[in-house]
Amino acid sequence: MRAPDIRHAAAMAEAIAGDYYGCRLDLSARDATPQGKRSPTPGTECATTLRDAGASDRTIRLYLTFIAAMDRARDAALNMLRFFEDE
Repeated sequence: MRAPDIRHAAAMAEAIAGDYYGCRLDLSARDATPQGKRSPTPGTECATTLRDAGASDRTIRLYLTFIAAMDRARDAALNMLRFFEDE
């Protein structure tokens, strides 16, 4: 497998950051309807619930980002515990 071109990754990161900091992440344009028989992701359901409660797109993005970070931290801690249990 070929390594990704870092210039493309950097350009994508810059575009996403520009949209985020420019308050141009409009989640209302996304189709929340699941494709096929799959159910909506927890993030989609959460965004819908927050939007229905009056949260702004910025608030929703910050909330989802924080929750994702907490999930990664929890997973890392659990993996660390498993690592030491296997020793």
